[in-house]
Amino acid sequence: MIRTFTLVFSQLVIGSLFFLPLLPIEKVRQGFYRLCASLFLLLTGLTVFALYRWFGWNAETGIFGGLFALLLLYNVTLWGNFPRARQRLLPLISAGGGVILLVHAFMYQPPQATLWEAIFIPLNFVFSALALGAVFIGLALGHWYLFVPALPLDYFRRLTLYLFLALVGQVLLIGTNLLYYGLWEGGIKVDLLFSGFLPIFLVRIFIGTLSSIVLAVLTWQTLKWKATQAATGIFFIALLTVIAGELVSRFLFLMTTLPL
Repeated sequence: MIRTFTLVFSQLVIGSLFFLPLLPIEKVRQGFYRLCASLFLLLTGLTVFALYRWFGWNAETGIFGGLFALLLLYNVTLWGNFPRARQRLLPLISAGGGVILLVHAFMYQPPQATLWEAIFIPLNFVFSALALGAVFIGLALGHWYLFVPALPLDYFRRLTLYLFLALVGQVLLIGTNLLYYGLWEGGIKVDLLFSGFLPIFLVRIFIGTLSSIVLAVLTWQTLKWKATQAATGIFFIALLTVIAGELVSRFLFLMTTLPL
């Protein structure tokens, strides 16, 4: 259960680090970056603490310890107002987060993993991180319009679109994996999923993905009316559904090794 939460927290941070540089600091102002970077540091610190507390110091704890150190340094550049160091460090952290995500995915490969698993488990991690990052940064940005009302709505629209695309990608991955494991892998894992975890799997499908897609579409339509706060409220619900879906997805992955 602890690994379920550490997987989701770490992927949320890494996905958010991918989207944060897409928002110009001159437009959203430094306060937004400080808020996000502080939350990233907190979530990564909780991840490292949980991994060390329950599993000791190992490779998994080490890579997130490294990410924590980079985020700590980045927070220093933000709060200490070192603009040149800040500009150089953020792309490095974003790229490093992507590498950590892929390394982390390969750490969870089953023994004697097939080529399919070597490809689709990392893809599953990537799309999960993108969905979590888009909804988290989007929600933070939606609230930030209260402080910077003149901020262009295009940034919020793009994050909504990225969330929609990440969720659609997840649906395609889930369908593809179910077909593969059901038809070409003897159906053992799919039988285990449907016999032992069907209610949980339905939560993943209907709440984690389909409901989140509907909420992303509603947010897009609401932004057409320039109702920023209403769109932010919808995005808050989307954050809850996406996180619920990812928690269920990580749990099912740990129980069945199915990347759903």
